[in-house]
Amino acid sequence: MSHHATHIVADVASRGMMAFSALEHAVADFRLQAAERRRNDIYAVADLATALQESRAVEGYAVEAASALHDENRELRAAISALTAALRGERQAHAQTQAAFAEICAAIA
Repeated sequence: MSHHATHIVADVASRGMMAFSALEHAVADFRLQAAERRRNDIYAVADLATALQESRAVEGYAVEAASALHDENRELRAAISALTAALRGERQAHAQTQAAFAEICAAIA
């Protein structure tokens, strides 16, 4: 093989090695990026799981508070009903007192 042919073969081999090396680096870079995306996705899922747990805890507190307010509302309605009945009785007693007073005034006059 002549010197010129040897030089061409060496040049082609060198360029082939450079292309293969660039391809190896590109594949390695792609794998690193894919691993980073997977890791970021795992972190995102973990963050969502934490947020879900926190929201479930808040939801539990909200349900407890709503239940307590419902019970308090029921108690207040019962108290209002009792006070309304008492007021009705007081009005009747007042009306009877006025009628009795009117009778006394009529008897005196």
